[in-house]
Amino acid sequence: MHHALHLEEILLNIFGQCYPPNPISRQRTSRATADLAALARTCRTFKDPALDVLWTELVNLSPFARCIPEASHRIYTGYTVRRFLVFIIAH
Repeated sequence: MHHALHLEEILLNIFGQCYPPNPISRQRTSRATADLAALARTCRTFKDPALDVLWTELVNLSPFARCIPEASHRIYTGYTVRRFLVFIIAH
C-alpha cells in the first residue's frame, strides 16, 4: 500500500469525497453506507477513517440502538429520540 494511504487525514478526505450525502435528501444512500462499512472491514488502516465517515451522519438512531443489548432494545422500541437518549444517559 502506498505510504500516503497510511495518513488518516488523506483517507478521511478520500472516503468523504467518494461517498457524499445525496444532494436532494442530504442523506447517504444505502449503497454508500454499505461501501463504507466494507471499507472499515478491509484493513486496519481503513477501519477508523471509514467508521468516522460512516458515523458522521445518522439518518435515525436505529444503528446506534442496535449497539445496545437486545433486551434493552426490545423494551424501548418506539420511544422518541429524546426519551431514548434520556434512557441511555440515565443508565
